[in-house]
Parts: sequence; C-alpha cells; structure tokens
Amino acid sequence: MNKKKHNGQAAMEYLMTYGWVLLSILVIVAILFSSGVFDKGKVLTQECKLIPDLPCLTPGGEQIGDVYFVYINISNGLGYSIQFQEIKMKDLITNIEINNAGTSTDGIVQGSSLNLDPGDSIMLSGKFNGNAESETRTFFINMQYERTGSSSGQHWVSGRIRTKIEAE
Repeated sequence: MNKKKHNGQAAMEYLMTYGWVLLSILVIVAILFSSGVFDKGKVLTQECKLIPDLPCLTPGGEQIGDVYFVYINISNGLGYSIQFQEIKMKDLITNIEINNAGTSTDGIVQGSSLNLDPGDSIMLSGKFNGNAESETRTFFINMQYERTGSSSGQHWVSGRIRTKIEAE
C-alpha cells in the first residue's frame, strides 16, 4: 500500500512540475501575441489585395516634398474591356480620402485613359498632402467600373494596399 502511495505522489509531482512549465509557456505566448510580435503587418511591408480578376501588382510609395504618393498597377483579368468610373483611395492612418469621378484626375494620377482592355494594366497613383516618409501606410481603395459597350450596369471592387513610403 505504501508503494502505491509513493507512486501516486511521484505522479502528482511530475504533473505539477510539467503543469507549471506548460502554464508558463502559455503565459509567454499570450504576452507575445498581445504585444503584436506575431502581427504580419509588422513584417509585411507591401501588399495589395483586390478581387482575383483585377490583380493589383507592385504597390509602392514615395515622398516628394510635402506630398506623398502611393502607386499601384492594376491588371484586367476579367476577359472583357472595362472603364473605371470612380476611384477612391483613403489613407487609413490620416483618414484623408482622394478620388477621381468620371474622367477627372483630381487626386488620382494615371495614364491617358481610364479604359482597360483584357490583359492590359494601368498604373494608378494616389497623391496625398503630408509627410509619411519611411512609414508603412495602409490604404483602402474602392473602384467603380462598368463593362465597355454593355448595359450590364456598374460594378464595385474594393481592397487594401499596404506599402512603405520611401524618400525621393
């Protein structure tokens, strides 16, 4: 009987020792998660997420004087021509929003046309006032487009852009 008691006591000591170790590990992992060490945004400096058929490529940003720009390259994988009607871009840190409605290019600088044929791409850039040099900024983009030569109506696509603003 004494041997069973001794075995039970040894098992309890074993469980208590390893229990405290496991509890300590859980506390350390919880502290690391709450401090943001595992936040992919701190490691990931560039991302551009839109719907799969309008992929957003090569985001970037640059500071020129008192203005900073964010650049994105959007490709048309829809299989038909589209025309962008409105493009809005918002800096999620400052809440500054810029847009271009219709054919105006106020705020959104782009090529000669807002038309995009299948397989083609267009470079857009948002122009923001302020200083964001050496900062990683996140932008929300919302684009309205319609199919060229069709009466299928207007469609909206939105996404997120994250990029570091580099010095000129």
